[in-house]
Formats: sequence, C-alpha cells, structure tokens
Amino acid sequence: MTDSINELNPVNVWNYFREILKIPRPSGKEEKIRKWVIDWAKSNGFENLKDDAGNVVIKIPASGGRESSPVVVLQSHMDMVCEKNEDVNFNFEKDPIEVVIDGEWLKTKGTSMGADNGIGMAVAMAIATDNQVVHGPLEILFTVDEETGLTGAFKLSANLLQGKMMLNLDSEEEGTFFVGCAGGGESRIKFPLTWAKPVKGRKILKIKLTGMIGGHSGLNIHENRANAIKVATRILTAARNGGIQYDLVSIEGGDKHNAIPRECSFEILLKDEETEKFTNLLEEWKNIVAKEYGKTDPEFRFEISEIKKRQSSCITRKCRDKLLALLYSIPHGVIAMSRDIPGLVETSNNLASIRMSKKFALIVTSSRSSVASALVSTREAITEICNLAGAQIEQPPSYPGWQPDMESKLLATAKNVYSAIFGKPPHITAVHAGLECGIVGEKYPGMEMLSIGPTLTGVHSPQEKIHIPSVEKFYTFLKELLKALC
Repeated sequence: MTDSINELNPVNVWNYFREILKIPRPSGKEEKIRKWVIDWAKSNGFENLKDDAGNVVIKIPASGGRESSPVVVLQSHMDMVCEKNEDVNFNFEKDPIEVVIDGEWLKTKGTSMGADNGIGMAVAMAIATDNQVVHGPLEILFTVDEETGLTGAFKLSANLLQGKMMLNLDSEEEGTFFVGCAGGGESRIKFPLTWAKPVKGRKILKIKLTGMIGGHSGLNIHENRANAIKVATRILTAARNGGIQYDLVSIEGGDKHNAIPRECSFEILLKDEETEKFTNLLEEWKNIVAKEYGKTDPEFRFEISEIKKRQSSCITRKCRDKLLALLYSIPHGVIAMSRDIPGLVETSNNLASIRMSKKFALIVTSSRSSVASALVSTREAITEICNLAGAQIEQPPSYPGWQPDMESKLLATAKNVYSAIFGKPPHITAVHAGLECGIVGEKYPGMEMLSIGPTLTGVHSPQEKIHIPSVEKFYTFLKELLKALC
C-alpha cells in the first residue's frame, strides 16, 4: 500500500477526493464547494442547473451510440458533519482536512473527514470524466444541507431531474445494497433555568468526560456506545442521591443532532469537605463506566480541575433536580428492533446535545424509525416528558422513510452485475439512518432507487475513515452497472 493519496487507485477518484478535502463545506455553508463543482462542470462543457435551495444538477452526455438509453441519476450531498477532538486546533470553515494512510485505511488527524459524502461526489465526477466508462445520459445531483435535516432534498425542485433511476452514493458498506431507510425528526427542548447566588467559600470543580467514541446516531446506535451526556447525568444524580451537597453551575455536551455525544463537561460548587467525597465518587464511576462500556469506549476518561474564579450564580437545587430528571428520562439508544429484517434497528432516539444560556438549557434529540407511527409515538413520548418537566419543545416536520421495492428492475440488474463480477451476491437490506431517497421518491413518483457506496467507518466523528480497497471495488462495480443500464 502506498503512503500517498496521489498514488491510490482509481487515480481519478482519489484526485477529485483530494481536492474536495481542501474545500470547506459545513452544512448550510456549501458556497465554496458548489462554486468548485459548477466551475468543474463548465470546464468540461457539461450543462449545469441550480435550484433555489442551492442544489446542483450536472447533465452528462451519453457515450457514443447510447444516447437513447434511460437517464440515470447519480446522487450525493455536498455538506459534511464537522466534528473534531477538543485538543485539535481546526477551523472547518477555512482549513483543509489532513489525511494519512494507515494500512488499508485513509484516516484524519483528529477531525471528521467528510468522506460522508465527499467520496460519493468524487466517484460521480470520476465517472463523468472517465472515457472508458460506457453509460447512457447521466444527471449528477449534488444536494445541500443533508446532515442537518435533509434540507436540500426537502427543497429540491420537482422539475430538475428527468431520470427515473437513481443511484444514491451515500452508503457506507461495500457489497451491501440499501433498498430502504428510516424516517426521522428532531426535538428541540428549552428547559427554563432559575438562578441563585452561591454560598461563599465554595470551590468550583470542572469535570470533563472525554475519549468516548461517539459515532453516527443511526448506523452506530445499536452498538450501545456510551453517551457522554447520559453518563454525566448519572454521575450528578448519584452524587445528589449519595448526599453530596453541590450546586450545578453548567453542563454542556454533544454537538450535532446525528452524532452520539463523545464529550460532556459540567461545573459544580462544593464545600472543601465535600470535594473528597465527590472525587471518590468519580473513582467509583470510572469502574462503572469501564464495566459497562470498556469494550465499546476503551479510551474514555474523566478529567477534573479546580477553577480559580469567583462564581456569581448557580442554578437552584430544585431547578437542578428537574433538569437532571429530564436528562435522565429522555430515551437514548435502541427502542425497538425490526420485525421484518433481522438485526435492523426499527426505532431509536439520540440524546444529542445540551447547551446552557442564562434563560434556558437547550437540549436536542434525534428520533428515527422505519415505521411512521413508531416515529410519531417516540416524539410524542419526548413531548410528554417535557410537559412533566415544565420544558418547552419544538419539533420540526419529520422526514419520510424509504419503503423497499424488492421487485425493482434496477435492483435486479445491480444484483446480477455484482454477482457476475465478484462471484457472490450482494447483501440486500435497509439502513437505520436518513437517506435522501425517501424525499426524492416523494418528489419524483416512480423513481427506482438504490443506495450504494464504498466502506466507511466512524462517520460523523474524528474516527471517520475510508477502506481504500473498497473504493476501487465499488468504482469497478458502478462502471459495469452503468454499462448494463444503457
């Protein structure tokens, strides 16, 4: 295996991905990557269209003699989840992402990579400019703001596409064809805070929970990885129940709605004589977390420090207790498994983040389900929990799931092509994550769809990486599939 991304195969795919790594593209801030894509289209003489949401469609002429073939849509999203380790100095709005090769894997230096879905973009662009690929007319659809709620797909113009077959290049397991996905929706909670003046002469301790692995709140939710906010809540509740007299100054953790929280920190006020009790409690909890999560989160750690400053306020203990009860009660993890597909999560909830302002604790959760009524029920349950806690809740419209069509001609062709190349059939399943297919399918009735991609792991976290050999394998398959479809 080479030490340089410049020498990886397929060369054209990695060349495009190398350039994508240089371009900032946080969700909602896709201006630079969109300009780069449009400039690329113009330089190659491809027609390009843009709708009001900022989605881009690039029309690729068919190979010679294939002009009358059906139009195929290749779809990826331009934005990425921006996550980094706290000790990494990195600005996602201007800094290029650095990658390193580690055996068969391409990894980053403490940040998310954006291979979700940058590698899909690179593959589509490589297909468009590879003269050895035989294909009919193609439409490359690059959407915006997928990661924060599939906004680009929701706002996609209904007259932008002509194709009736779509290959979504946003899956993360080579050799697996995804034919359905979960729907989902956020809950944004405002818990009102009541503040008081602290008793003088107390220490301020800051406790940070870090080193947890986090990950995608859909793809990894079944792995029972630690949620840093939940662990912090349990520690603070145990301290209160154990008679430790403390006041809560702040608690903050998590970041993106679709990422399992990796870190959480809180500040508390304690008398000197209570400090040792709390420190001993933390030692007990190190053992508890190691026993519960040692296999999934082996690098977890607690950091404790004293803050040398005067604290002018803390939340009242009544408010503290209600906040802890709310955080404890909000579900996190798998709620139900699929009755139809063995091993597939049906319904889940992710307690994603908490931030404190002067007036409110701002809490975000993300619910998913492949059963529409179960999604409604989960969000209603969170609403009732908030009502009991006296919290305000806002729930934006949910996005739809994508129902499998096992009789699809596109699926049948793809299965035959894969089996012919690799001598074994692909794995056919659905995914417990939001894909844009469900929304595109509503806007374009009758669209046959399939979601495919190379192997990625650790997406939505600094552990994100690409399995290098799977990219070449995936590209080989996609070339042959496009030939078979024309």
